[in-house]
Amino acid sequence: MDVSQGGTYRLNVRVANAGSGAQFQMDVDGIDRTGAIDLPNTGGWDRWQTVSIPGVVLMQGRREIKLLMVDRNAENSGVGNFGYLEFQLTAAATP
Repeated sequence: MDVSQGGTYRLNVRVANAGSGAQFQMDVDGIDRTGAIDLPNTGGWDRWQTVSIPGVVLMQGRREIKLLMVDRNAENSGVGNFGYLEFQLTAAATP
């Protein structure tokens, strides 16, 4: 991903999930930037909800983003469906 402006971002992740216990995390350049995030039970594999994670720090430039599955649902071993990742700048980096 090309980060045009370094700073602190809110990460919005669109998810659908039928179960409980699943977790994911986001790594940037090989470093965990979110910790384990609980994936909510949205009531179905096609019932979408947005999970917002504040405080994700990104430096300007080309970054390698990885979405990692940390744990699966207890009921069905699924980890949910992911629709998109959206980054919203909340505080620009100071020069």
